[in-house]
Amino acid sequence: MFIFKNNKDLLLLLDSVRKNKQTIGFVPTMGALH
Repeated sequence: MFIFKNNKDLLLLLDSVRKNKQTIGFVPTMGALH
């Protein structure tokens, strides 16, 4: 479970995930981050 201190950390993670093409499996967890 990821814990973000601010939106910048979240954006950096999402950007790295997209670059690694690992969005599948991560997307369903987005609902828990709101």
